[in-house]
Amino acid sequence: MLVNIKFVGRTRELSGTGELQLHIPGAAKVTLRDVISALRERGVRVDAEEPGVLVLVNGRNASFIKGLDTEVDDKSEVVIAYFSGGG
Repeated sequence: MLVNIKFVGRTRELSGTGELQLHIPGAAKVTLRDVISALRERGVRVDAEEPGVLVLVNGRNASFIKGLDTEVDDKSEVVIAYFSGGG
């Protein structure tokens, strides 16, 4: 399975790249948790559960789907970003 990952803002600095393609071999069902784990194995230290981190799977906020248990399909796009707000 091939997943396209895009890093925005601070996550771009932490990952050392703006985007990458992540190959997850032999998995019939892949979740966002599996994607984050595979990123960690590659040395990318992004905590998707940290406050202020936004994760989109195919343009949808993963926290409104199933969080880290959100399923990711072949050729899905995952965007990981820190968000901030103000008044």
